[in-house]
Order: sequence, then C-alpha cells, then structure tokens
Amino acid sequence: MIQERVFAIATDAPRSSPRGSRPGDAVSRQLGALIAEGYEDVAVKWSATGIAIEARCADSFIRRVLWGGGALRSEVTICNGQGVKRSFDEDGMTLVSEEIVDDSDDR
Repeated sequence: MIQERVFAIATDAPRSSPRGSRPGDAVSRQLGALIAEGYEDVAVKWSATGIAIEARCADSFIRRVLWGGGALRSEVTICNGQGVKRSFDEDGMTLVSEEIVDDSDDR
C-alpha cells in the first residue's frame, strides 16, 4: 500500500543512497527544486521499493520516482499535453530510455 503525505518527509531513513545522503535529503532537494520551478500542488508517495514525487502547476505535471536509496529512477514530464518519460540506471544519472507519452495517464 502506498502512503501519501504532502510536504511530510522522513529525513531519518535508515538506508543511504550511493552518494551517502539519506533518501529524505534527496526528497527535500527535489521538493525545493520543484517549488522553485513554480509547481504548487506537490505530493510525496512511498512504498517499500521507492519514493514518488508528483507536482502540478497550471500547465505542467511532473512525476519523479526515486530508488529506495534516493537516486532518480524515472521521470515523467508533461507540459501543454506533450510529455516525455525518462528512465535512469541505478546511479540516477545514466539515461536508460526515453519515450514520448500523452497526458491521459498523468496520475
């Protein structure tokens, strides 16, 4: 079962990311970046395997899924009905795949 919290982030998670920071630190950085980009409706969801951050503004939607350790697993960005989904390697930086998506499956 996925639990949802808005702006409630556990920063004392026991597992560390490959870079040595806690998953909560990665979530805090992602939230800060999304808010700075103008996203207003932000939600954080987590399960045993990862963390998902979803954010919306007037014409955009973004979903970033992090590995349990905090590295980026995938990202879906939709702006004005056009979108792209990117998947990354476990290091969170190496792009594995990229595909065009439509806005019908955003949430």
